Amino acid sequence: MSSTGGRIAIVLALVVVGALAVSILKSRPQVSQTVSIANCVATPNSVTLHYANGDQVQWMGDGQTYNLVFASSPFSAANFAVTGAQAVSSGPISTAAKTCALLAYFSGGCSYKYTITSSNNSCSQDPIVVVQK
Repeated sequence: MSSTGGRIAIVLALVVVGALAVSILKSRPQVSQTVSIANCVATPNSVTLHYANGDQVQWMGDGQTYNLVFASSPFSAANFAVTGAQAVSSGPISTAAKTCALLAYFSGGCSYKYTITSSNNSCSQDPIVVVQK
């Protein structure tokens, strides 16, 4: 094989490997961080999401109805209703939160507090969602 033919074979192999890597990354499932809410307490109190991984939050209730409200949300919605024992997903991280996380890369990302309210309890905890690249 000539040196030109060898170079072409190497380039083609790199193209195939690159295409496979892109395909694997696109088909990678989103990662969910689960937060359990029981008696107005979120566990864990803080979750870190990585937008490069497609992370989302999934809240699970204890049977009561809880309302989660972000003053400034890292998602497209700012309010989430967790009813019964159903799981509620945050959906993807917003473009604004991704931009914030990118700009705050060296300081650990951007933090978003949310409040939990319930018709049965007065909740006092303010959990946090941290968004990083």
